[in-house]
Amino acid sequence: MSNTSCLLRLGTDHMENTSVIIHFVLEQLQLKYNTIQEGIQQYGKGIEVVTRPWALIVCKDMAIHKENTNIQPEQRIWLDYIRICHIDTIHQLRALLSGVHMVPDIMNNKENSSNILSWIAHEKDGQPPVIIVVVDLVDLLISNMNKDYNIHDPLRYLTLRLDELGQMVATLKETCNYMSTSLKGQWEKALQIPLVYHTDLLITDTCIPDKDGSQLIQGIYNIFNYYFDSIL
Repeated sequence: MSNTSCLLRLGTDHMENTSVIIHFVLEQLQLKYNTIQEGIQQYGKGIEVVTRPWALIVCKDMAIHKENTNIQPEQRIWLDYIRICHIDTIHQLRALLSGVHMVPDIMNNKENSSNILSWIAHEKDGQPPVIIVVVDLVDLLISNMNKDYNIHDPLRYLTLRLDELGQMVATLKETCNYMSTSLKGQWEKALQIPLVYHTDLLITDTCIPDKDGSQLIQGIYNIFNYYFDSIL
């Protein structure tokens, strides 16, 4: 089964957006867990524990509150399998994606550190996430290109460069493909068990309006439709 990609369009309420993202990820973790378990039940409880899926959320300032009463009791266990990586700029996102390809080398280095790549290498033994979520990718791109960036300006998308958007989404897709093939293959080799396991991509957006006939908006949606399997 190949990895999939999705664009999730959200509103302007930060707390509501966070809740929507967390619930989406929790649902995906449960679904992926059930799929994985179908193929490994005969290997025992130990394998069940080490193959539990996890998710990576890349964002500026989102946080998970475990006391959130909207989360069902059976879902709370999966909160511990969500890893949040905070970034401030699009350059930090690029650095993270480039560093993912170095995880096998980091695994061979016994020196530990607190960054997410070291955590994947040493705490997860190279296990890739089942989903990568990049929150507000378009806003990250705009803030990098426009020094006068205002997150509350509804027309801020007008400064977006289509080539930058296309390159960034393509890089994210390539990283998910790498995780679903090369990185997963090395993890499987260590376990000596074939797994139904792949890394999906979810990008959220609060910036781009509906299609209005303008050339810029049409160009943005052309990129979205080319790269994403679905737009929600």
